Amino acid sequence: MDEKEFQRLTNDKNGMFKKWADVSNQSAIARFMRDALDPRKEYTKKEMTDLWKEYSHDHISFLMKRIMSKSKGYGEIIIMSEKKYCLNPNLLNAFNQYF
Repeated sequence: MDEKEFQRLTNDKNGMFKKWADVSNQSAIARFMRDALDPRKEYTKKEMTDLWKEYSHDHISFLMKRIMSKSKGYGEIIIMSEKKYCLNPNLLNAFNQYF
């Protein structure tokens, strides 16, 4: 994971994890991160896609983008490893801290 993206997600002062962890934030990604994602679980593509669809109409690839665009994409939060989808291991400590 790119260091700049890691800091954008996890920075204590104004990182996205801090914003998403705030229960007043009702965005799809915030609710997904707080209420759905199990950081210890490996999901099949169908499981992850179905889980994400409960919170957003966007394609699961928005959680897997490496390069942020002006419009959509949340960063490399979910990765695929051996046909399983899971929280990027680089984010595990920060995830546990905020969620």
